[in-house]
Amino acid sequence: MQVPLLTPDLQYRLRENAVEDVIAAETGQFLPEVTSDALTAEQPTAALLAEQMKQNAEWFMLTTLPDGTLQAYTQPELAQLKPMLQSGEITAAHPVHLFAYNEATKEWSDETGTLQAVINNHFELGVMFSPVWEYAVAGLKWGAITGIGLKLLDSLILLIEAQNPMFISLVFLAAIFVFQRHLGSTIVSAASFGVGYAFGISPFAMLFGVVVAGTILGILPGMFIGAITGLLRRNSIPRAFNAAPESNAFVFTLLLGSLAGAILILYLYIAVFMPWLVTVLNAA
Repeated sequence: MQVPLLTPDLQYRLRENAVEDVIAAETGQFLPEVTSDALTAEQPTAALLAEQMKQNAEWFMLTTLPDGTLQAYTQPELAQLKPMLQSGEITAAHPVHLFAYNEATKEWSDETGTLQAVINNHFELGVMFSPVWEYAVAGLKWGAITGIGLKLLDSLILLIEAQNPMFISLVFLAAIFVFQRHLGSTIVSAASFGVGYAFGISPFAMLFGVVVAGTILGILPGMFIGAITGLLRRNSIPRAFNAAPESNAFVFTLLLGSLAGAILILYLYIAVFMPWLVTVLNAA
């Protein structure tokens, strides 16, 4: 077999490398070998990364990815985990370390657990496992907010029709509570006391009644609409690699229960509560 001749350029590079090896052997100055341990040592430790994150976020999660990289995620960044959940690189049982800042105590709390705890409280990750249930829970929340708003509007209309001056106090108090975070608890308490003294009513009881009634009226219709949305969208939503399908029996029970409950509550509100409330306001 004929051996190919070395080109002049290759001969020159071999001579240069040989000279460098001789010098290194005589001086003992070999280049250090790059190992996986050395690369890991260059990464920030969990404690150091946690301290850095505490400067910019009130909640974050630390976890070690399958490739060995230590990674931090804030709430908006959790959606970055979706491709890894979909491919199966990580699962709901993946270990995580959670950090949260308590505004009341001005202290940080931390706990170790699994990614499942995060999935249970994150809509975009949750729908990859239980789309119908996650949409139903989201509908419940939005239903409560919508119900409170509609009940507030309904109460104002009833008070105006009955020519009851309490509608002024209701508008005033609702505005105060909306801007409570900016006004402060002292101003809110003083304003509520002033309104209550002027109109001879309990402002907290009035708003509490509106909130409770609106929540009861809105949660089940919202839950039903949310469940229907999740059912229609579940085949188009990317699923986690190891996600178990929601059973048809569970979905049917959820839909039927929320619909029946919504119909019953609305009937009681329209046929029983509203006539009683109109009678009370007209007599006031």
